[in-house]
Amino acid sequence: MYKKLILFLTNILKKLYHVSLYGKILGLIIMIAVFISFFTIIRVYYVFHKESNLQLKALSKTIAQELSYQSVSYIKDNNIMKLMRIIENVKYHNKDIRYIFIENNKGKVIASTFENGFPLKLLKINNHGFKKISIVKLKNLYDGVWDSSYPILRGKLGVVRVGVLTKYSKILVNSFIGSLIFTIILIMFISIIVFSAIIMFMTRPIVKLTKALHDVEHGDLTVELKEVYIVDEIGELTHAFNKMIKRLRDAEAIKLEKNNMMKEFTKKIINAHEEERKRISRQLHDQIGQILANIKIRLKLLEDSKEINNEIKNNIKVLRDNLSNDIELVHSMAKNLRPAIIDELGLFNAISYYLDDFVRLSGIKVKSDFIGQSSCCELQPEIEIVIYRIVQEALLNVVSHSKASFVRVKLECNKNGFSGIVEDNGIGFNYKAGNVENLGLYGMVERAELLDGRLDIKSEKGNGTTITFKINFN
Repeated sequence: MYKKLILFLTNILKKLYHVSLYGKILGLIIMIAVFISFFTIIRVYYVFHKESNLQLKALSKTIAQELSYQSVSYIKDNNIMKLMRIIENVKYHNKDIRYIFIENNKGKVIASTFENGFPLKLLKINNHGFKKISIVKLKNLYDGVWDSSYPILRGKLGVVRVGVLTKYSKILVNSFIGSLIFTIILIMFISIIVFSAIIMFMTRPIVKLTKALHDVEHGDLTVELKEVYIVDEIGELTHAFNKMIKRLRDAEAIKLEKNNMMKEFTKKIINAHEEERKRISRQLHDQIGQILANIKIRLKLLEDSKEINNEIKNNIKVLRDNLSNDIELVHSMAKNLRPAIIDELGLFNAISYYLDDFVRLSGIKVKSDFIGQSSCCELQPEIEIVIYRIVQEALLNVVSHSKASFVRVKLECNKNGFSGIVEDNGIGFNYKAGNVENLGLYGMVERAELLDGRLDIKSEKGNGTTITFKINFN
């Protein structure tokens, strides 16, 4: 039983945690008001009930006492008719009196206000032999009666009995309590409205502060609270929040400036890298390539000469064939260092040619899917080279590490941005975001972020590797 009660109270407290501060304060005020009102009503009812009983008790005794003094001469003169008129007149002018009767010293009722017969049971109640003043409350008689017994001439002539009803007093008390309850409810209703407005005014800065904190949590540092010109904890809290937001904005501005500087520095490094690649590629293609081609021509002339024997000619032919392979390797190196085909035929064609070379040299099957080529006909050169390098590095990792037999390359371009997927069926590896140890992977991530893009790597051992990237044009 106690466990169920404790569990019930615990559940109520848990639900109260989710109630707003405004609701908690208003609920607390209502609870206190109800408690005070309930205590006040009970206390007022108890006091009024007690006081009314004391007054009725005193009234019963006072009337009995006065009648005992007045009835002495009438009893001695045996003037019962006059005595009857006196007690009837007293009862008529006091509605709380239920009955009055006078009993002589022989136990006979000589005067009574009862019209339909005298209830003999009253003679057995509150009977002390005419010698003692007695006041008792008869709860089961006429819905409650204060019965006073007062001796006449110290009991020598009998006793006066007066019964005062309590029901009219109860009705009066209950009516007053009902009016009091109505008044308290009306005051509580008005107070709740007034206090609701006051609490709403007091908690409004806290509500605004809570909303502002949620906005800050979601990355909005532009919020600022209107200063509360109240010298209390709420005013200080609002002022402290505004100072904190200003410091956060300043720190964010410094961080953004540093990030922009870092990106600009990285961009310059990559551009310088690409320029160096371009220069080396041009030297390989123009100078080294021309030198090797010139040597190849001279070897051809030497091979065709009639002054040397066949054995030397065969050696020259082998040397010339090897030189042809070396020239092709130099051209391939120059193309990989700086794919001039991007400038000549565009990004998609350059990647398509690279995929053809990849299949021919690695033997790995490739399925390519290019979408929106017409949307990317005027891409900025730095965007084209970044996309090309990402695809190139991803495929180099496939050859070097994945042991894959199949690669899917999907590239899509539209007016909003460029996205790509490079997916293989290789052995995969355990990859955790933010822990890029491979310089090639790190380079791809850096290149994507340099253009405010994003590159994600998903891989598990035995399940291959998927690289997705997205670059926004805006």
